[in-house]
Amino acid sequence: MNTLIRNTSTRHPDRRVIFKIIIVSLLSFLTWQNAMAATFKKVPIKPLISNNKLTRPISIRNPSQNSQCPKLEIRSLRIKRVDHYNENYLIYLSGFVTNVGGADFPSRSRNNKVIFSASGVTSSSFPFGAIRKGQAVAFEGLLRGNMGGEFTPDIHVKLQIAPNKYKYPASSCRPALSGYKVYSQREIIIPRKEINRAIAKYHRSNPKAQKADLVLVGAGYVEHGKPLAVFEIKNQGGADAGASVLKMTCKRVGFTGKKGFGCPRAIEKLPYNVASRGYLINVPAIRAGQLYRLFVPLHKKVKWKKGRYHFTYLLDAKRAVLESNERNNRQSRTINK
Repeated sequence: MNTLIRNTSTRHPDRRVIFKIIIVSLLSFLTWQNAMAATFKKVPIKPLISNNKLTRPISIRNPSQNSQCPKLEIRSLRIKRVDHYNENYLIYLSGFVTNVGGADFPSRSRNNKVIFSASGVTSSSFPFGAIRKGQAVAFEGLLRGNMGGEFTPDIHVKLQIAPNKYKYPASSCRPALSGYKVYSQREIIIPRKEINRAIAKYHRSNPKAQKADLVLVGAGYVEHGKPLAVFEIKNQGGADAGASVLKMTCKRVGFTGKKGFGCPRAIEKLPYNVASRGYLINVPAIRAGQLYRLFVPLHKKVKWKKGRYHFTYLLDAKRAVLESNERNNRQSRTINK
C-alpha cells in the first residue's frame, strides 16, 4: 500500500506584507488625528460658565425665546413735560413699545396696555394693538397729583398683554393647545429724584407759576431767661408766604387722666382751640427761601415726667397760603423722657 505523505508544515506570511500593513495603519491614524485637530480649531468648545454663573446649554431643538417669538420692550421712556393745574402737577410721559423679538406680535384688539402708576396718584394707561417684528408704537401717559419734594412718589411703567387666542402659524412659540407666547420686560421705574428735577425745571421756566412752600425744620423748648417754645419754619418755595397758623398737639402715651393730655403744664397753657383740637400759634409772613425762627413765650418752665410724649405739627392749618406742595405741612415726633 502506497502511503501518501502530505506536507503538514504551516506557511508563515511574508515579513514585507506585515511591515506594509503597519505603515498604512500608522499613516491612517496620523491623517485622522490631523483632521480632528483642524475641526476643533475651527469650532471651539464654549464653556458652560460665564461670569462665574452657570448657564444652560443651548438646545438645537429649542431655539432662544427671541428667535421665533415676539418680545415687547419699552424704549426711550422720558418725562415729556410738566404742568401745574388746580393744585396738582401734571406729569406727561412718552416712549415707544418696540417688538425686538423674531416674530410679529399679532393682536385683533387694542386691549394691550402700557400702565402708568404711582403711590397716591390715580393710575392711567395707553392701549396698543399689533406690532410687526422690528417695529415700534409711540405712546404717551399722564399722571396727575399733589406731589413735590419728599412726598413725590416713584412712577412705575409696565406692559400688560391681553390674552389672545390667535393661532400663530408655523412657530415653536405656539403652545400645544392655543394662543402664543409673548415675552416682555419687567416694569420700569422713574425715580422721584428725576420727577423733582423736572418739577424744578418747570418752575424755573415759569416764574409766574412759582408758589410758596412751608416746611417745619425743627421744634423744641429752651430757656433764655424766659422759657420759650421754638419753631423753625422754612419757606422753600419760589414765592412769599403770607401769615398763617401752626397747629400743635401733645399727648403723653398711655395717659388716662380726665384733665389735659398728660403733657407739661407749660405746654398745656398755650392757647388751645377746641374746634380744631390743637394749640394754635400764629405765624407771620415768611419770604421766599427764608428760614424763620418763631419764639413763643411759655407760662412756666417745662417740667417733664418720665414717659413718652407724642407731638404733631401742622403748618398753614387754616389753608391761608397757596403752596406748591400741600402734603409736606404735617409732621409728627415722639420724645422719650
